[in-house]
Amino acid sequence: MQLNKLFSHLRLLDSEEEKLFQKWLASPFLNSNRKLESLFRYLRRSSPIYQGRRLASERISTAIFPGKPYRETRIKQLGGELVKQLYQFWLHLDLQADKAMLDTRLWRLLYKRSLVRPAEKLKANNRAYLFEEVLQADSSNIDRHHFAMQEHLQILHLGKRDQEPMIQEVNNTIDRYYFYEKLKHYCKALIQKKFGSKQYEIILIEQILQAVGEQRYQSYLGLQFYAHAARALKHQSDEDYVVVKKTLFDNISGLDRRELPIMFLVARNYCIQRLNNRKRNFLGELFELYELENEQGMILINGKIPPATYKNIATVALLHKRYTWLEKFLHRHRAAVEENSYLFNLAQLRFSQARYEEVLQLVEQTSFKEVLMNLSAKAWQLKTYFELWEKYQDDYAYEERLEAHLTAFTTFLNRKRARLPGHYLYHLNLAKFVRELIRYSRPYERDEQELMKLLQRVKATDQVAERRWLVEKLSR
Repeated sequence: MQLNKLFSHLRLLDSEEEKLFQKWLASPFLNSNRKLESLFRYLRRSSPIYQGRRLASERISTAIFPGKPYRETRIKQLGGELVKQLYQFWLHLDLQADKAMLDTRLWRLLYKRSLVRPAEKLKANNRAYLFEEVLQADSSNIDRHHFAMQEHLQILHLGKRDQEPMIQEVNNTIDRYYFYEKLKHYCKALIQKKFGSKQYEIILIEQILQAVGEQRYQSYLGLQFYAHAARALKHQSDEDYVVVKKTLFDNISGLDRRELPIMFLVARNYCIQRLNNRKRNFLGELFELYELENEQGMILINGKIPPATYKNIATVALLHKRYTWLEKFLHRHRAAVEENSYLFNLAQLRFSQARYEEVLQLVEQTSFKEVLMNLSAKAWQLKTYFELWEKYQDDYAYEERLEAHLTAFTTFLNRKRARLPGHYLYHLNLAKFVRELIRYSRPYERDEQELMKLLQRVKATDQVAERRWLVEKLSR
């Protein structure tokens, strides 16, 4: 039996966490089962991949229970207990990272044990941290409310009738938390509606927008960001987007870093919506957002760049003709993506730089298991072969290479037709139009009238891949 669940969990530990977890298991207070420590010590020798024959349950049993007969259920049970200990360890790390919550709970416990002086000191420090040091940290909104609630309950518990029980502060902190989260998720809902048919019922938005327009909320940058973002997304308001962008660019160091990823996502989605409405100036806006994210180190997630993000950045940079910037970006983050992604995006850059032979060399180095990426690579090869043929029309070798790839491309489409229901026709039309483009573009039989007719047909055809490139070729 293989302890697959346990091994998949252990692979998530980095080297420092492995050391801490071993100390955790060695503590009699935290772990009373000494066999768990022995089990982890044995398994840790296979870190970080946790694979190999030595991890067969029979071998584990011999190492942990020497001299005893092998029982699968015993190993399975021990593995399950180790997973539970790992969950407790992760929970401990997460709680320790939440300083504000721990301090609030601690001073409350100190009061319960009549340790008034240390409790008061800790509470004063906790208040200074929550209400002064992290004023703009919107991820601390709930911590501020918990603090106010504990103060409120403490006053009531002590029966101090001469002291006002902090009702206004409880109300203010819950308003700030509620308004912020409500507007943030409303923005998410407006974005999600563009991608699906789900209808969201999110009440009180107009009332909240009216409330946060009051002077007392103007200094809360995160709250104002989402208020203007909500109006921008709902009403396609460029004026509100300007405020959204200004908030990000002028106050990037003052905003809560933990909240920045969703803020950038909201701003980028507004730009994408405007681009879909043919507002071409938002291409530059989108690039500036990606540029700022990159400068702030927000692109990487656990040392990696999500494939979709990587592709989108490259596409926007190419459309914006920021070739030098993209070259540096691709090389700088090569280790953060799969090698195929790096090579493919570099090939697109080389295509835009008219370095066509390099494009073919780069694409030929890729090997995509995913059929859509394979299709995209073949489409770029087709465009590249055409560009080379157009550049060297006196050299028949280039025409032969182009014709050969066209045939292979069509064969690939027909062979993968069942797996390409949404892409087959688009790329088949691409191949068809390229064949006609070749026929009417040969220098010894160039036909301007037919090329003009072809241009009109390309513009009138919705289902065609690489339409922009085709229109550019036909509009010369």
